[in-house]
Amino acid sequence: DAATRETLLQKGINTLNTFLTEKYHSFTPIQKAELNFSNQQSVVDEVHLTGNLDLVDIDDSAKTMTVTDYKTGHPSRDWKGKTGYDKIKLHRYRQQLMFYKLLVEHSRDYGSYSVTRGILQFVEPTKEKEILSLEDDFSAAEIDEFKQLLTTVWRKIITLDLPNIDNYEPSYKGIL
Repeated sequence: DAATRETLLQKGINTLNTFLTEKYHSFTPIQKAELNFSNQQSVVDEVHLTGNLDLVDIDDSAKTMTVTDYKTGHPSRDWKGKTGYDKIKLHRYRQQLMFYKLLVEHSRDYGSYSVTRGILQFVEPTKEKEILSLEDDFSAAEIDEFKQLLTTVWRKIITLDLPNIDNYEPSYKGIL
């Protein structure tokens, strides 16, 4: 109804104002927003990757990038998570940042760049009005393991060899 829409609109305005008050200074004219990789022919093994990156800081002289992904919803102070839901959500967010690293580093125009840092930037403040972010640079072992997962899932999908997952519990442990 109209009252609910107005309440949600006001919440969104307040959230954005708090975020911009804290983070406005961090935006620069040389950053790229919504960087689209649909025509970048990014391929890892035989896996074709595509996506849009929310915000990218590019250092052309060092050939490095920092990728920032914005998230609405409840912010987290660390990658661990308190609840089962939080653990799953944060695990998937880390995978998303690893995906972006692979997407960039295997692309046509940015394949010579290294993504040195992935940032998960929460837009919604904490109850104390703090704006939180999480960062990671990912170890080579983590990236190799994620590449294996990506390749295995890709092969399963394109061959329609979809495994039965009923034996895995719908929890963080089951996902791992």
